[in-house]
Amino acid sequence: MVSINTHKVAAIFLKYQQEIDQYHKNAYKKLLQFKKTNRLKNSANKFLVKIIFQFSNRNFFTVDNREYDNLVKEIGAVPKLKKKFYGKQKQTYLKDEILNILNYKARRGDFFPKCFQILEIKSCVYCNSQLTISVEKEDSGISAKFQLDHYYPKDQYPYLSVALLNLYPVCAACNLSKSNNIVNFILYDDNFSNNFKFEIDKKTLSDFILDRKTDVIVNFKGDELFEKQFNINAIYKTQSDITEELITKSLIYSASYRRKLIENFSINKINDSLINRFILGNYSEPNEVHKRPMAKFMQDIGRDIGLV
Repeated sequence: MVSINTHKVAAIFLKYQQEIDQYHKNAYKKLLQFKKTNRLKNSANKFLVKIIFQFSNRNFFTVDNREYDNLVKEIGAVPKLKKKFYGKQKQTYLKDEILNILNYKARRGDFFPKCFQILEIKSCVYCNSQLTISVEKEDSGISAKFQLDHYYPKDQYPYLSVALLNLYPVCAACNLSKSNNIVNFILYDDNFSNNFKFEIDKKTLSDFILDRKTDVIVNFKGDELFEKQFNINAIYKTQSDITEELITKSLIYSASYRRKLIENFSINKINDSLINRFILGNYSEPNEVHKRPMAKFMQDIGRDIGLV
């Protein structure tokens, strides 16, 4: 999909620095207490010692995604240890205890939503066809929360569960499809990435303009593994009505009509970007695709047919 410049994330870290520092301080204290109380052995103890050492040197909420490979190599995956931690009656996995210590579930509800609102991410960063909000049932009732995928899976690397740059807002379908696999796409990247494009088949476009009956074919151009992972073609083949509407708009909004719109809109001090959004029916700039579902599809088709 389309990447987000890391300077936007840096602004979030600056804005919430005191809050983030407190989260990290609390987590570090709990890790030390967990080690002291449970006295793990062998690989589990080595794993925990490595996490504590890294926590003493860096804040895992703000760790740079360029450091992830080194951290994963240094600390490794969590051992599949299940026991009665803290002398409890019920056995739990070590990875779940670490997730609880880092308080991932609470941060997903109280901190990360603020971050993604600032980043203006409202649609799935993988397929861009659905919202990133999922409805969940909790003890207190029904709530709507961001559906989050971890680039490095939290089941294997729970210590990266709260690293903001490891979190990708997604739809439930893509999150399920991706599972614990690692996708060849870096969301937070200073080098603008756009590995995702839709193109209209020109023959079917010409036929549709002539007879209004031909099904217009839209081809997905991108990473084959990415397409296979998230079934991009299957998703967007269901959107033929949007394609037809955009083509019809391109026939209606002639150059003279657009000039008239610009003239009328200028009276109300509305800029070209907003006019294009009005015509397209979605956000029209490449860096705005995360703001609304279907934006990428509609932008590519709109440019392909000269609508925007």
